[in-house]
Amino acid sequence: MYDTDNSGSFSGFELRDAMHSAGYRLNNKILNALMHRYGDKNGEIQFDDFMMCSIKLKTMIGKHTT
Repeated sequence: MYDTDNSGSFSGFELRDAMHSAGYRLNNKILNALMHRYGDKNGEIQFDDFMMCSIKLKTMIGKHTT
């Protein structure tokens, strides 16, 4: 749904939209850090890496809100 160009991966803009839909309001600094950590050299995040990114983010945020 958020892979708007049907490339099979997320660009930074698609990542932001997917995270926003999941309830995460991330600033550009955080999004850039996630892209650098989980993205490839072309600035794309594959689905498996997106899932790992999402799980890590939920774990980190969950620790700070409990």
